[in-house]
Amino acid sequence: MTSAVQRLDASSDRRAGGTNLVSARGPPPTQRYWAIAMTLIQTAKLDGVEPMAFLTDVLERAVSGRTKAQALQTLLPWDWAPITPRGDGLTDGSRG
Repeated sequence: MTSAVQRLDASSDRRAGGTNLVSARGPPPTQRYWAIAMTLIQTAKLDGVEPMAFLTDVLERAVSGRTKAQALQTLLPWDWAPITPRGDGLTDGSRG
């Protein structure tokens, strides 16, 4: 006999094209990383930011050290702005 949770889980699988994102399989760290990634992607979407551009830029800035620890808040989706070339050869991070 199946429980209500198992039936809900199965129906979620069908609606999501066979993949239930809520119950990601794997060891607990995998589930945690998946949840973090999905949170960043959905937050970027809610803030009108293209997720792939956001994640690519933020990860590059964090790994390269261009953004110092004191300025990490500028990498949050609601404060993030891509670095765009200015006419004088410098760059700024203001949203256009």
